[in-house]
Amino acid sequence: MGCNAVIVMARLHSSRLPRKAIIEICGKRAIEYVFERAKAVKNADKVILITSNLGEDVILHNLAKNYNIDFVIGDSNNKMQGMVAAVHKYKIDAFCTADGDDLFCSSELMDLAFEKLNNEQLDFIEGCKDFPIGAFTYCINASALSKLYDLVDTEFTQMMFEFFKARRDLFKLGVLELPNDDYKFPDLRCTLDYFDDMRFFIKIIEQMKNNFTIKDVVSLVREYPELKLINDYLNIEWRANQIKQTNLIFKDVQHE
Repeated sequence: MGCNAVIVMARLHSSRLPRKAIIEICGKRAIEYVFERAKAVKNADKVILITSNLGEDVILHNLAKNYNIDFVIGDSNNKMQGMVAAVHKYKIDAFCTADGDDLFCSSELMDLAFEKLNNEQLDFIEGCKDFPIGAFTYCINASALSKLYDLVDTEFTQMMFEFFKARRDLFKLGVLELPNDDYKFPDLRCTLDYFDDMRFFIKIIEQMKNNFTIKDVVSLVREYPELKLINDYLNIEWRANQIKQTNLIFKDVQHE
């Protein structure tokens, strides 16, 4: 029998903010915030870290062991390959993804996504546009991922959702909507890509108590809107970079 998992994607090779996954922020490595939130997901049986095949990532493996998190070594470019390897190794039925730079990813939203995926028999769920950036990434049916992987003809699979969207004829897609307005803050940057993102995280964490959630972050920034200005200007460059990483190439095969 399979299981549900949270898959954390991280590697040390990063150009805009070097080795960002292990940057210390208020007493913890950046990725440790992600580990803690991933382990808080009630509907997940396992948390698995996927890194690249570059030797420097052994540091991340050791951090994962400290949290009793298993790890899989994936390809440095092919994000999908690492996920498929983890799915097969651990007999996963469904999983939510949490990027290693999304320090405030929401365990509550991942729990809701697992329920939606199961109740509506979906293949893939993405978050709605009203969530803060980094609050929720994807929830994926493992069989659907394996099917998609067999169709893809490129190793550059960073933008996972675009591949699923391009094959709506084969997959049943869904969107995780706002549970309530406590989560609503579109374009609030809660992801770590640049120096000013780090400044934002430091300012937020310094003002929070332990075990805070994305709702607490939204509430704080609503009260002190100047916090959003620390890294808000980076969204334009960040989105442009995402577009550059999109390379949709499929095999020329016939489908039923």
